[in-house]
Amino acid sequence: MPTSGYSDTDINVGGNAADRLAVYGGDLKFTFGKIGLDGGYSKSDLQENTTNVNNQDDAAWYVNAKYDGGRWGLKGGYRTVEANYLAPGDWGQLGVLRNPTNIKGFNVGGHLDLGNALTLHAGGEWDKGNDDAFGPTTGFDTGTDINKWNVDLTYHVNPNLSLMVGYEDTEFTNLDPAVVATSLNGGAS
Repeated sequence: MPTSGYSDTDINVGGNAADRLAVYGGDLKFTFGKIGLDGGYSKSDLQENTTNVNNQDDAAWYVNAKYDGGRWGLKGGYRTVEANYLAPGDWGQLGVLRNPTNIKGFNVGGHLDLGNALTLHAGGEWDKGNDDAFGPTTGFDTGTDINKWNVDLTYHVNPNLSLMVGYEDTEFTNLDPAVVATSLNGGAS
């Protein structure tokens, strides 16, 4: 039984035994009339008790700009998620892959109100693998391209109920299918 107050249950992450994950970061948001800017940085250090076992290639950051024209709006941004980023929560989805790592890329989007109750949204994202060293574990290397676009139409029945129909297409080029299959099976090989 541990007496130090730390867990004695280790998990294996990338060949490192760990029992803690320290996550820290911050976000900034500014609005100047119809223009908005926001950005953020986060880092996740894998630890065994109080010793860092991995604090390299474990950050994520983003920057976005938007314009709100009332009945229409545009937005665009850039993000990087390093290969060892492990924070809890949701930082995105590419096709069926949730919370991808070892990626960097741009995104754009917009909306148009077609009436008081109908809104059209469209967007796209263009990512690449961030680092060849992590291709075997993440499935993404610098030769990987990810192109995603989506469109949806939302009907606002009332302030508490909306109905939406949409379409999304995500295309992967030079993605390691073995890594994706393992990811979809919850990490089982």
